[in-house]
Formats: sequence, structure tokens, C-alpha cells
Amino acid sequence: MALPGFVGRQREIAVLSEELTRVRSTGQGAFVMLRGRRRVGKSWLAEEFVLEQRLPHVFFTATRNRVVGDLDRFAERLSDSSLPESARGTGLTFRDWESALVTASNGADRQAPSVIIIDEFPYLGGDDPEQARAVESLFSAAWDRRLSRVPVVLIVIGSDLAMMERLTGYGRPLYDRPTRTLALDPLSLADIATITALSPEDVIDTYAITGGLPAFALARRQAGDLRSFLRWALSSADTPFVSAALRILDAEFPSHLQARSILSAIGYGERTRQAISNAAGTKASNLQAPLELLALAKRMIRISHPYAAETLNAPRFSVVDPYLRFWLRFVERELPMIERLRTDEVVTRILERWPDARGRMVEPIIREALERLLPDDRLPGAVHVGSYWNRKGDLEVDLVGGDQPVSPSRIAFVGSIKWRDRRQFDSGDVEELISKAARVPGAGSATPLVSVSRSGVEHSARKLDVTITPRDLVR
Repeated sequence: MALPGFVGRQREIAVLSEELTRVRSTGQGAFVMLRGRRRVGKSWLAEEFVLEQRLPHVFFTATRNRVVGDLDRFAERLSDSSLPESARGTGLTFRDWESALVTASNGADRQAPSVIIIDEFPYLGGDDPEQARAVESLFSAAWDRRLSRVPVVLIVIGSDLAMMERLTGYGRPLYDRPTRTLALDPLSLADIATITALSPEDVIDTYAITGGLPAFALARRQAGDLRSFLRWALSSADTPFVSAALRILDAEFPSHLQARSILSAIGYGERTRQAISNAAGTKASNLQAPLELLALAKRMIRISHPYAAETLNAPRFSVVDPYLRFWLRFVERELPMIERLRTDEVVTRILERWPDARGRMVEPIIREALERLLPDDRLPGAVHVGSYWNRKGDLEVDLVGGDQPVSPSRIAFVGSIKWRDRRQFDSGDVEELISKAARVPGAGSATPLVSVSRSGVEHSARKLDVTITPRDLVR
């Protein structure tokens, strides 16, 4: 019994199935930690798994309310669940989470193991760190004393990536308890193509707007065209497309106002320290700590360096998540108009600005997709794809392939991305690429030239060595 619109996730389903097989064969429990960004499909995956396997289960979503309130709600979920009758008694009350989990494991059967799904686990302790640590201890106790010894699959889900990693760190109550940890990434281009049934070119554009978030991809298909999708997405401040980003930002930056303003500047398109400093109204000397928070702890921005045979310290900054990248660039500054329900005006402005911004927004998606094609006989020696720029900023090369992720000893190719609606990659674009390639350290006259074009390649562009099509990237 599959959920409507569910595609992909074969690897994750296989991992969960392996855990289930082990539970059935040993009679011992499995403890899966599942983490990923909001709306990436974590809950959808867990629900698909239990429905596909026809497993008795309870699905509970935590809140930031008091612990006693969540325990009462969990008791209600148990009574309505498909777990064995001995776990579903009416009028249940629990003194703590250990007793709640032990009760949920009652009657677990080896052939049809019980599945206990706790969504938004970091919310269980509310905003009180002591309460949160107490909940972790109770889950650990329930696992050690009961759940690990009976045919139960405990799936704990969370959207705060850093928090979910810390939960199982050394010294924490849940250290070394999970039997598997799954980090759920956005769907692939191929999966988005399956959901949307769009052309490869439009799939890549859609990915630049929605990321690999399945619910938004499904909405894009149902809308029919981009304008209709944006009218749905931005029809009010309460739509999933608007509110998901707000919830991500509220959860990640409850007190880091400076980091939040810096993220907005980067999302709006500022890429260098000085430009970010100017846009955020922050001294350049004060950027280091917020940038490290965004890149290392929150993992929301990428710090890139010019990719070539010579090392150059000229970092650039970009938002990692395509959906958030689009939201910060086009939606954030329109929130007052969206709240006033001026949807058509907002959509018209976005569509007017979209062609100029689109090329830069699809570049990281194309680089990642091209790297997934490697190794490729057309591009011998390439295992990594980056880009190159010089310190002055008067040279930018979209694609540089090399033999290792950092400081390549060999440049395998140099390439250009032209993401235009009507104009093909032509001889002028080739000559521009040749000129730029000559300035990339490590590239030479024999280095292959590669094009990626939305609208194809003109016959006149004969000096190209390899042409990568949108269909290649989506495949």
C-alpha cells in the first residue's frame, strides 16, 4: 500500500527493511535515528515503510508543550493505533516516557514487529534543556531495559540536523544506542522528473525553486505551469511554501540575529565577505564567527574556493539548499506584500527577475548533477567538479573538472553553462570559453572544453569536445 506521490528512497527503504529483517530473525529491537531538513520527506518515508510492510505501528508527532501534555497525546495515539491490543488499552496514563514506550512495546510479535515512530523528537523536552536531557535518559532507559530485547522498531525523527547529531554524541544518554542512523537528503533530479513529468530543462528549473522536496514537486505538477505554481505557493503567508522556510529559520536562529541577517544577505546573492558585510550592515572583521556557525554548525551555507591546480584564498559563500536559496532571494523581501494578499503582483515581479537570476541558481545543481555522472568516458580523469574565479573578480569559469576534490594535480576539463530559453550555445560562447580556460591554472590547449546548455548547441560551436544535455543531468 504505497502513499500517493511517493517516489524514490530505494536506499532508505532498503536500510529500514534490513533492520526489520534483523528484528524478525533475532527477536531483538531496532533503533533508527532519521534526520533531515523540513519537508524533505522524513515522515512520509516512515509512513510509507510501515504501510508497505503492513506493520502494526503508532505514529506520534511531538510538540514544544509540557511533557505531561505530550504523554497524554501519545496515550491517545496509542489507543487509535494498529499496535497489538495489549499496547492499546483505553484510559491509559503515563508517568514518564519510559513507561509510555514500554507499554507501546507490549504484544510485539516477531513475524509482525511493532513500529513506534516519534516525529520531531527534539521538541519532546520543550524549550527546557534539562527536560530535554531527562527525556533522552528515559528513552535510553526504555531501550536498554525493554525495547532492545523485544521485536520492536523504534524510529526517532528530527529536523534540527545539528541537534539530532548531538543526541547520539559521546556523553549523551543516547550515545551508542541507535542501531542505524539515516540522513535523508532531498530527492534527486530523476525523482523530481518522475513526480513532475516535466521536460529535463524544466525539471532543473523546478529543482532550483523547490529543491528536492517531494510535496512541493507534487504541487508543481498539479499547478501545470510555473506562474500557477507560484500563485499557489505565495497565495498567503500560511502556505507550506512560505511557512516551511520561516519554520526552518525560526528553529535554527532563535537567538542568532546576526547570523540570520548574514544568511539573508548570502541568500539574496552576495557572495564575497565585503559584499555580505555591506548588505548585512556588519563589519567584515565580525563575520568569521557567524559564517562558521552557518557553515559548520547549521550547514546552511557552503564556503567554496576557486578550483584549479593552484590554491587561491578567495572564498565565496552560497546557500546550500536550493529551496531556501530561492526563498531568500525572491520571497523573503516580498513577505509584507504576501501578507497583504497581493499575490499576482508578487508573482509578476518574481517572473520578471527570474530569467536573470536563474543561471546562477542552477549552476550548483548542474555541477552536482555532472559530478554524479562521473566517472564518464567522455571526461577521462575527472572525479570532481568545481568552478574557478580570480581574486579581482573579472574571471569566472562555471565548470572545472579535476582528479581530486581539493587542489587537483590534473585539470580534466573546463566548461561553461548557458541556461537561456531561446539562444543556443554558439561559436561566440565557445570563443569566450577558450579565452577563460587559458587563464585557469593547470588547464592547457589540450584540456577538453565542455558545454551545458538549456537550449542546445549550434552546429557552429565545433570546437567543443563534450556537450552535456539537460537529459544527461536528469538521467
